[in-house]
Amino acid sequence: MAQDFNIFTDTYDPMADQYNDAALVSNRVLLIVNITQLPVELQDGVLNIIKYAPYKNLVDESAMQEQDYSDYKWHINFACDPNIQPGQVFVESNYSNYKTMPVNERFEIYVRYSRKIEGNCHKKPIEGYLKRNRPNPWLAFRALGRLLGAARDLLILSGEHGPLVTFSEEAQFDTQG
Repeated sequence: MAQDFNIFTDTYDPMADQYNDAALVSNRVLLIVNITQLPVELQDGVLNIIKYAPYKNLVDESAMQEQDYSDYKWHINFACDPNIQPGQVFVESNYSNYKTMPVNERFEIYVRYSRKIEGNCHKKPIEGYLKRNRPNPWLAFRALGRLLGAARDLLILSGEHGPLVTFSEEAQFDTQG
């Protein structure tokens, strides 16, 4: 059995095995979004996340190279859904197990987030009404952050992705503006 050494102290590090397992997972999942298909309020933010993602595992579908070496590809779709409660986000996938997915199918993840609704309906627009009732993209970005974290979970190695990509959240607070 090979021992892992800490390069700074030159001693055996029993936690190094945990880091090696995480390294196995780090780039096995590629998260793919189609920037042109995203809601307008998400496009700039997602482009910045792609640009600065530390593991470079989030890419735009149009900029993706033909040959990539990721074991798993998660195609993420976003939709602002006015039918769900304010402050909610729902994330679900079309398959729960990557291993049972047909060969020519894509593993799709759907992120549905709500619109921010404040105040009562008004017969005529009041100043600031549209500003307060615009889509609430921070819920979508929160879901994307969870998916980026899930892509590095050790459960990935089992092929069982369902628990990682199927969740819902409800904001426990409201933001101003």
